[in-house]
Amino acid sequence: MNCRRFRKQYIELLLPPDDETKNAEVKAHLEECPSCAQFFAEMNQTLAALQPSYQVVASTQFKEHVMNKIKEPVMDRNFSTVAKNVKPHAVAGGFFSGLFRQVAMATAFVAALAYVLLLLFGDLLHFNQAYSIDQTLEANRGIRFVHMKFEGKGERRNEQEMWAQFNEKGELIRLLVDYPVTEDGHKTVNWMTDKIQVWFRAGNAIRTIAEKNIPDQMKRIFADFDPKPMMEKVAKGVKEGKLNLEQQPSTDKDETITLIVTNKDSKFQRTIYKVDQASKLVKEVEIYELWDEKYELAKRISYSDYNKPTGPEVFTFKPQANTVIIDETAQVLGLPKGDLSDKEIAAKVAREFFEAMIAKDYKKAGMLAMGNPAAEVEKQFKNIKFLRIVSIGEPSPHEETGSQLVPCKIEVETSGWFNLYKEKTIEPCRTLVRPVHSYPDRWGILNPGYKAGY
Repeated sequence: MNCRRFRKQYIELLLPPDDETKNAEVKAHLEECPSCAQFFAEMNQTLAALQPSYQVVASTQFKEHVMNKIKEPVMDRNFSTVAKNVKPHAVAGGFFSGLFRQVAMATAFVAALAYVLLLLFGDLLHFNQAYSIDQTLEANRGIRFVHMKFEGKGERRNEQEMWAQFNEKGELIRLLVDYPVTEDGHKTVNWMTDKIQVWFRAGNAIRTIAEKNIPDQMKRIFADFDPKPMMEKVAKGVKEGKLNLEQQPSTDKDETITLIVTNKDSKFQRTIYKVDQASKLVKEVEIYELWDEKYELAKRISYSDYNKPTGPEVFTFKPQANTVIIDETAQVLGLPKGDLSDKEIAAKVAREFFEAMIAKDYKKAGMLAMGNPAAEVEKQFKNIKFLRIVSIGEPSPHEETGSQLVPCKIEVETSGWFNLYKEKTIEPCRTLVRPVHSYPDRWGILNPGYKAGY
């Protein structure tokens, strides 16, 4: 909300006449903004307290008396010494005595008005003062909430949206990240106190897993986007002489302070910071990279909703009624590894999973498949009947997922054309097995790999 623009118009409300139509927008802003409402009330109270109790009007002879005094010969310079010991009414009689009282009241009113105007526009004058990064560093101390959007450009195009909350010490305590494009499709990750919720939007499922050192994980994820250490790093680089800082003139149109930062030893990258004039907080960061003697935009980070009042609902998923809810922390999953090697436990989990599918024990199959509900497992393979295990091959590391890849061959029977015919085939399965997030000493199926193409 642009408080600066509205505060420029408050004087129209303080001084009559009041144009109701013209000031409707300003009054609406005062109703929505507690800070500005308090500011306006204080200015109004100050002006009212110093308002004269009666109208100050000079006498009809005021101009004539003043002009006559101006025409009088200049007195001897020593008059100034004598005048110090002479009372005003002895010199000018009743005229100046009454005049002094009226002028004094008028002066008090003018002074009061000037004081109100100074307070009213003092913060506006502050915008024209010289900016320093220290102002942003100080403003960053008060950050309690921020909404951030990240957008990559070119070949590294990627998008993320984050909501972060900080405690009074400035420590990150809540983080919600939306990833529109990942290997698992669109998903949203919510870091909680001791758990992580992952909403696989493409698969319409929410999985809750237990994790250790969640605060450290949040810090690592948010580190590249946190405006506080970001500006601290710039300030340090400028102070040490490693970074060049150029400040462009700001205008009332965009109401931002533009900072251009480059490395003194390399021109490959140029970073532009746009700082809000009023709050001194970073509004946008653009990172440009030099290609063919031309700077091209590589990524952009936008910040908004600084310190916007928030509640738990901001960090709470609102799934559809048919969303599959899987809570790993509420059940024991997978098989215990014990003294088995990674390859041995991976082969064992794969075998027991397919044995459960052959026996149509969907509950056990779901328990081995990271807690998928039995109904979901049955639904997933409703047109497939597992007949027998042909072979379980030698597992090997799968670097992309951190799993063990188990090559299997399973004889299955598939139905087609409304069950008018059935066909038996031997299908290769590249099954992925890995430790369960919530129980690292237990292993489960990450993906059965049936026609998955891994």
